[in-house]
Amino acid sequence: MKHDVKARFSKAARSYEKHADVQQRVADRLVSLFQLDPPPTRILDVGCGTGILTSRLVDRFPDAEIVAVDISDEMIDQAQLRSFADKVEWVVSDVLKFDDRQRFDLVTSSSTIQWVLPHSELFEHLYNLISPGGRLFFSMMVTGTLTELHSLRRTLFPEKLPATELSEMSVVKRTLEQAGFSVLWRKTMREDARYEDALAFFRSLHELGITGGHLSNSGVLLNRRELTRLIAEYQKRYGLDKGEVRASYQIGYFHCSKQNPSS
Repeated sequence: MKHDVKARFSKAARSYEKHADVQQRVADRLVSLFQLDPPPTRILDVGCGTGILTSRLVDRFPDAEIVAVDISDEMIDQAQLRSFADKVEWVVSDVLKFDDRQRFDLVTSSSTIQWVLPHSELFEHLYNLISPGGRLFFSMMVTGTLTELHSLRRTLFPEKLPATELSEMSVVKRTLEQAGFSVLWRKTMREDARYEDALAFFRSLHELGITGGHLSNSGVLLNRRELTRLIAEYQKRYGLDKGEVRASYQIGYFHCSKQNPSS
């Protein structure tokens, strides 16, 4: 599973940001939801990718020490081309194996946690990386993301459904609490996207590293003929003006705290 995630996102590294409009919007929204007073002094960005969230952290918390971790060295290479790169400590690592002698008062992540499984192991590990009284803020894709595509695939190829589905908000909340976190608030927001046509939409998913993983693959892959049919039917069913098509993403936002033992 981990090698699969690394391979897909490493392959997508150079093209990722050209297709990451939704991920950019989600990162903006996540940072706008931060409620942190006093501001954090040490921040960990989990699954930083090409630095979409990291750039916003640098702007929002210019005096903080920021560590950004990603399993893909190609993603980190792209992130290090950014103008602010020297203000961040970049680490190539599986987050489940990442450790640091100093704890963090803010751990955050945007559009990544859905790929890091099992969530129980991830949240327990993040809990141990956070200082007492520290916070965990993150966004992730949840059930209902790409509902148009999944609905169509169920209709056309019911015997070839993905083996795994995105998590429900209630399940994520329960897993966080089992790891020791207090969930201060959670909310779901929908992000709508438009693409030039259905083929452009499918290419975008590929360039973002979304296709080919556990959330799109069944035990038996779609063949070329089936994929061509899926694209054509998507265009018919979800087409808009001027040949464009639509797709929707359900994004879960969570604000959690690690209780101070003295509180």
